[in-house]
Amino acid sequence: MRIILFRDDEYLVAQCLEYDIAAQGRTFDEVRRAFIATFAGEVALSLQAGRKPLEGIPEAPREFWRLLEKRGQFLRETVRVASAVSRTVRRRLPRGARLPDHADVAAVF
Repeated sequence: MRIILFRDDEYLVAQCLEYDIAAQGRTFDEVRRAFIATFAGEVALSLQAGRKPLEGIPEAPREFWRLLEKRGQFLRETVRVASAVSRTVRRRLPRGARLPDHADVAAVF
């Protein structure tokens, strides 16, 4: 899974490419925590609706993929996403279902 990180006015925005999931914050730590919380919430909502984790969430719009292609530089930073999903939610995963373990982060400033 890949996340691009870009600035939008005074905020940093983290946009996942494989799923149209995004979050914002004023600092890297803030946007990382916000993204992890949003990701975990999307997994929980999918399961609550009787779907596989993240099922039905489309890819990010092509404009974000183009940003990565034109200006992306991967950082030495990864975001641990699976571990952020609560144990209660993980227990509800269908047999054999897996969550992405981590996301690589690319800056596109």
